[in-house]
Amino acid sequence: MGTQELSKVEVSSMWLDLSSLSASEITSICALFVAAISVLISLWQASVARKHNRLSVKPHIDPLFDTFAANPVSCILDNHGIGPAFFRSFKFYYRGGFFNIDNYEDIKMFFYSVGIDLNEVSHKVWIPDCNSALVQGKSVAFFEFSSSKNDPFLHKKLTDVVDNLGLVIEYSCIYGVRYKTERNLQA
Repeated sequence: MGTQELSKVEVSSMWLDLSSLSASEITSICALFVAAISVLISLWQASVARKHNRLSVKPHIDPLFDTFAANPVSCILDNHGIGPAFFRSFKFYYRGGFFNIDNYEDIKMFFYSVGIDLNEVSHKVWIPDCNSALVQGKSVAFFEFSSSKNDPFLHKKLTDVVDNLGLVIEYSCIYGVRYKTERNLQA
């Protein structure tokens, strides 16, 4: 037949001969096997729980540029995520150039460079420091030009700027995982 048969001695030497073990030794081997499986399942469960915890606090910042004629020109930041967003950086993208926005002076200089002097226009600006957070379900006006509601010339000028304005926001969750939101970067 071409196949070789293994003798009983060879087969029994390949496998653990359970007949020579006592009941307590077999019980110990089974307990060790169950313990090893339990450790593997616990490690897997911890990994799944860690992923769930990170997802359960994931923020999502959504900037909304409002240029409707009946409203003041503004940029509202909404946190539509589940956890708080800790802001790390803001950048404007305008006609091929990036502008870091770290403080009020940066925003003032940006708008001045596009022909809008913030000293002459009624406005609100919210510049968070590096530890500021926006909790879930809340929103804040990043900038708002209240006088543009009643001044059609200013409204048009600001709308032209905002229509060409891109925004990049970097933020993180409470676990330190970083996220980035980009809006209108094709401008």
